Amino acid sequence: MLLLLLAMSGGCARGAGSASTSTDAGPPIRTTDETQYLSFGLPVNGLFELTGPGGGDPEQIHLLIDSSVRDLTAKIGVAGNGRSPDRLYTHVAASAAYEGAPALDFTNAPLWVAFNELSRPGFTTYPWERLRDGFDPIYQELAAHGSTHWGGTESAPFDGSGAVPAYEYLRRHFDFGATVVVLNTGATSAGLTDALTQAVFGRDALDAYARFLAGR
Repeated sequence: MLLLLLAMSGGCARGAGSASTSTDAGPPIRTTDETQYLSFGLPVNGLFELTGPGGGDPEQIHLLIDSSVRDLTAKIGVAGNGRSPDRLYTHVAASAAYEGAPALDFTNAPLWVAFNELSRPGFTTYPWERLRDGFDPIYQELAAHGSTHWGGTESAPFDGSGAVPAYEYLRRHFDFGATVVVLNTGATSAGLTDALTQAVFGRDALDAYARFLAGR
């Protein structure tokens, strides 16, 4: 997996550290700018109790996931010696998180789960489903929470079938308050990885990044 991170601060692009995470109790996460390690996992037993025979209560599942995100961000803050919330971003799949999203019953993570006082909200922002024509579901949730800073914490100018204009894709983020965009090429198949890599690192995309970050 190859990541390209773009961050905006005072109109300038700069590199920044990031934290990799997992939602199981497997390998610990590692913050890249400190040698701190944490182990964490969703409260699996509680989740199974909620999702057993009968499907469980979606609201209770959402609250459990929200509690887990808050617990994780609190642990990372401690490991980072009280790292400021503006250094942490959550990660919710936006195209599967708005009300009525086809995959919401599978992910059980609505957009509001991305928000807590310990971090900035972050979203997967592939332009799929309702995000294909714009990020209105994200903007509306940001407005509802009074948030001015957020991140595209897993992103690519790729709509599932091909690349989309990268300049417009960046504009949807940075012109609407985003402070970081993590462009991802990791995928579950070689074909999709190749398509994402071309969308993220193709010549048209690189030219678009340069124009956008130069303010042209």
